[in-house]
Amino acid sequence: MAFAPNGLGGPIYGRLGNYVYYLLNGEPVVRKIGRRIGPRTPQEIRSSNRQSLLVHFFNPMKAFIKKGFGAAAEHTTSNYHNLAMSYNNPKAIAVDTDHPTILYDKILLAKGELLEPAAPNAVIDGDNILFTWEYDEDLHWNFSEDRVMMLIHFPEKGASIFKMTGAERAQGYDTFHLLPGMTTEKMHIYVAFCSSYSEEVSNSIYIREIN
Repeated sequence: MAFAPNGLGGPIYGRLGNYVYYLLNGEPVVRKIGRRIGPRTPQEIRSSNRQSLLVHFFNPMKAFIKKGFGAAAEHTTSNYHNLAMSYNNPKAIAVDTDHPTILYDKILLAKGELLEPAAPNAVIDGDNILFTWEYDEDLHWNFSEDRVMMLIHFPEKGASIFKMTGAERAQGYDTFHLLPGMTTEKMHIYVAFCSSYSEEVSNSIYIREIN
């Protein structure tokens, strides 16, 4: 059922026939509801499998993805999740098989114009993951106060942990404390920066696999 809170001359919200009307990023949009009458093709099945794989991968890091792609989605008719999906599929998926797999080093978790981390690294330090990056003292002071965004993905558990407002860029390092036993798990490590003064972010960088 659709409704028009501003009268017939205003936008419509809800379902009307085979169309759904709604607001996306402040803009009224409409999409048609399709109905399949035949079986899916092999290509459609492969595409669906890739989509499902990415959705499962992104589920434990939704807040990170929202921060990472939120600014890029502004003033578009896409949301942050759709942008993350469209960028990473098929760039970050092995597609030469009916059983797709994630290419972890190709995954992008944040997309933006902010300066990327320089020479990032991550190592086990006791019960912590120590993140490091280079900092150029000649950078404008605005960059010095950017905050590090850190994410650790555990593929065997299908879990992710992250921080979105870590140390300032000028510090050159930050630590991520892990629970006992977690340092022996296989991990994929990602890093990015976000502005302290706006919603801007940098592109994320895949650092390395540990264990």
